[in-house]
Amino acid sequence: MDCQLAGGHSMQGPELQLGFTVNGQPMDSARGVMTKRGMQAGDMLVLTKPLGTGVLFAAHMALHADGRDVQAAIDMMLQSNAWAAELALGHGARACTDITGFGLLGHLLEMLDEQVSVQLIAEVIPALSGAREQLAAGVRSSMHEANAQALAALYVGADTGFEILVDPQTSGGLLVALPAGKADAYCQALHDAGYAEASIIGRAEPRGVAPVRLS
Repeated sequence: MDCQLAGGHSMQGPELQLGFTVNGQPMDSARGVMTKRGMQAGDMLVLTKPLGTGVLFAAHMALHADGRDVQAAIDMMLQSNAWAAELALGHGARACTDITGFGLLGHLLEMLDEQVSVQLIAEVIPALSGAREQLAAGVRSSMHEANAQALAALYVGADTGFEILVDPQTSGGLLVALPAGKADAYCQALHDAGYAEASIIGRAEPRGVAPVRLS
């Protein structure tokens, strides 16, 4: 009872591994479970935590990371998504997913259907301190290249923003789609609750040539 989900991670390897399936109860019994699908054209996308855990811990393993950046990443990972999810429900969120091993771009694509595409705003996508610098230096985590190869054809826009979008996350934040008129209030509520870097990062549009566009 009252167990919090701390995060998830995708792994592959030659050895046997043990996995668990955990069943829980909806936070809002009247509404039921909030699903990944349900985004509508005109909705805004809010990211509750910054990106970059994958590349920072790859740099840490190679002894290239600043210890202060690694500690900031750990602090972010320890911040629960529970209250962000409660606030999302309270602000009328239509769809939600967490950001883990497939990176922001991979999990965003799971939210889209044939009717909706998304325009992301490169300069407002939050990243952990040191993450973009490590990517620029060529550091990559183990799943990064597989994500990049799988997702490159589904994305158009500035090449400089692509790498952070496919960086695999551990205990990343939530990506929430909600009506445009409620996005600012949701972001402010997140800031008040301690999600200091929560940001509106994009907008849903009628389906275009590519599912995701970065401007």
